[in-house]
Amino acid sequence: MQGFLALFTGDTGEIRAEVMEQIDTKVAEWREERKAEIVPGVLFIDEVHMLDIECFSFLNRVLENEMAPILVKATDQGITRVRGINYKSPHGIPIDLLDRLLIISTQPYTEEEIRKILDNSCCARFPKISTQYLVEYQNQFIFYEVPGEVDGVETMRV
Repeated sequence: MQGFLALFTGDTGEIRAEVMEQIDTKVAEWREERKAEIVPGVLFIDEVHMLDIECFSFLNRVLENEMAPILVKATDQGITRVRGINYKSPHGIPIDLLDRLLIISTQPYTEEEIRKILDNSCCARFPKISTQYLVEYQNQFIFYEVPGEVDGVETMRV
């Protein structure tokens, strides 16, 4: 309870070793009794090239643990300097950690792909839009289109 309250009071600090041991003992007991199951999670790190060598060293050790989370890293950097040391590496990630990663290159969506995604999303989320709302929506466009014609400004097309 005290740890939960610390979230709201802004208190910081480390969990004492004896408290950690009690937690580990209780978790082990619950696992034996099949009251609990530990499921590894997913850790997403954006802008991973901003981490320094100490952070990468820590992540390397964490990945050795049997309960290590699935680690997803994102960056837009090519070959760049690894922070904290003086050598360059792809994506700013040390080579020893980079060897353990699966690199998936992504590309921006094309206009046609975006159109298909929006079509599918709209069909799935809004299957029954009432005619009343569509008429009101259309009237808003007409409202903005008429002054454009009067002022000689090109009208908006949808």
